[in-house]
Amino acid sequence: MGLKWLDANSQNQHLALTYSCLDANGQNQHLALTYSCLDANGQNQQLALTYSCLDANGQNQQLALTYSCLDANGQNQQLALTYSCLDANGQNQQLALTYSCLDANGQNQQLALTYSCLDANGQNQHLAHTYSCLDANGQNQHLAHTYSCLDANGQNQYLALTYSCLDANGQNQQLALTYSCLDANGQNQHLALTYSCLDANGQNQHLAHTYSCLDANSQNQHLALTYSCLDANGQNQHLALTYSCLDANGQNQHLAHTYSCLDANGQNQHLALTYSCLDANGQNQHLALTYSCLDANGQNQHLALTYSCLDANGQNQHLALTYSCLDANGQNQHLALTYSCLDANGQNQHLALTYSCLDANSQNQQLALTYSCLDANGQNQHLALTYSCLDANSQNQHLALTYSCLDANGQNQHLALTYSCLDANGQNQHLALTYSCLDANGQNQHLALTYSCLDANGQNQHLALTYSCLDANGM
Repeated sequence: MGLKWLDANSQNQHLALTYSCLDANGQNQHLALTYSCLDANGQNQQLALTYSCLDANGQNQQLALTYSCLDANGQNQQLALTYSCLDANGQNQQLALTYSCLDANGQNQQLALTYSCLDANGQNQHLAHTYSCLDANGQNQHLAHTYSCLDANGQNQYLALTYSCLDANGQNQQLALTYSCLDANGQNQHLALTYSCLDANGQNQHLAHTYSCLDANSQNQHLALTYSCLDANGQNQHLALTYSCLDANGQNQHLAHTYSCLDANGQNQHLALTYSCLDANGQNQHLALTYSCLDANGQNQHLALTYSCLDANGQNQHLALTYSCLDANGQNQHLALTYSCLDANGQNQHLALTYSCLDANSQNQQLALTYSCLDANGQNQHLALTYSCLDANSQNQHLALTYSCLDANGQNQHLALTYSCLDANGQNQHLALTYSCLDANGQNQHLALTYSCLDANGQNQHLALTYSCLDANGM
C-alpha cells in the first residue's frame, strides 16, 4: 500500500505503510513505515519506522524509529529510538532513546535514556536516564536518574535520583532522592526523604517526610508528612499531611489532609481533604474532597468531589464528581462526572460523563460520554462517545464514537468511528473509521480506514487505508 498527500506547499508527502499484525505465536508481526510529515513550514520531516512486536515468547520484538518533529519554528528535532521489549522471560528488554525536544524557543533539549526493565525474576532492571528539560527561558535543566527496581524478591531496588527543576527564572532547584523499596517481605524499604512502607503484614508502614520544594523564586516550601498505612486488617491507616506549596509568587498554599483507608473489610475508609492550590496569581483555588472507598463487598464506595481549579486568570473552574465503584459482584458501578475546564481564556468547557463499568459477569458496561473541549478560541468542540466493552465472552464490544475536534480556527472537524473488537477467537474485529481532519483553515481532510485485526491465529489482519491530508488550503 502506498499513499501520497499534499504538504503545506502542495508538495507530495509520501506515506508507505506495510505490516502484518498481532497473532498469538508472534507470526506476521513486521511493520515497515516511512513518510514525511507535518512541520510548521510544510518542510519534509522524515519518519522511518520498522519493528516486529509482542509475541507470547518474546520473539521478534525489535523496534527502530528515527524522525524529526515539531519544534515551535518548524526546525528538525531528531528522534532516534531503538528497543526490544517485554517478553515473558525478561529477554530483549533494552531500550535506548535519544532526542531533542520542545523548549519555549524551539531550541534542542537533549534527552538520553537507556534501560532494561521489568522481567519476572527481577533481572535486567537498571535504568539510566539523563536529560535537560523545560525551563521558562528554554535553558537546560539537567536530570540524572539511575535505578534498579521492583523484582519479586525485593532485589535490585535501589533508586538514586538527582536533578534541577522548574523555577520561573530557569534557576536550578536541586532534588536529591535515594531509597530502596517494595519487596514482598517489607525488606529494603527505606526512603530518605525517609520512610518504611508496604509489607505483606502491614508492618513498618510509618512515613516521616520533610522537604523544601518548588516555588517560583526557588524559596523553600516546607512539607511535613506523617502517616501509618495499608495493613491487611485495616490497622494503623491514619494519614495527617500538611504543607505549603507551589504558587507563582512562592507564597504558601496550605494543604490539610486527613483520612483512614483501605482495610480488607471496608472499615475506616473515609477521606476528608481540603486545600488551596495552583492559580497563576497565587490565589486560593479550594478543593474539598470526601469519600468512602474500596471494600471487598462493594460497600461504602461513594465519592463526592468538588473543587475550583486552574484557569489562566486564576478563576474558578468547577468540578463536581460523584460515583460508586468497583465491588466484586459488579454492584454500584455508576459514575456521573460533570465539570468545566481549561480553555485558553478561562471559559467553561463542560464535560458530562456517565457510565457503568467492569463487573465480573460483563454486566453494566455501557459508557456514554459527551463534552466540549479545547479549541484555540475556547469554543465548544463537542465529543459524543458511547460503547459497551470488555466482557469475558466478547459480548457487547461495540464502540460508536463521533466528535468535532481541533482545527486552528476552532471549527468542527468531524470524526465518526465504529468498531467491534477483541474477542478470544478473533471474531467481531472489524474497524470502520471515517473522519475529516487537521488542515490549517479547518477544511475537511477526509480519512477512510477499514480493517480486521487481532485474532488468536493471526487471521483477519488486513488493513485498507485511504485518505487526503495536510495541505495549507485544505486540498
